[in-house]
Amino acid sequence: MPILLGGVLYFWWGQYMLLGGHIAGRNLLPGAVVTVVGLVDLRWFMPTPRG
Repeated sequence: MPILLGGVLYFWWGQYMLLGGHIAGRNLLPGAVVTVVGLVDLRWFMPTPRG
């Protein structure tokens, strides 16, 4: 769970910095959450290499 929170904070901060603070941080939170959920889904659906 802390890793997911860290991911959300990372992507929220990244959006905020790249947009130069022109958009309120509260409005960027849904995008950060969706990004982390999408990455978790990719990790779950992608096969792991066996070797």
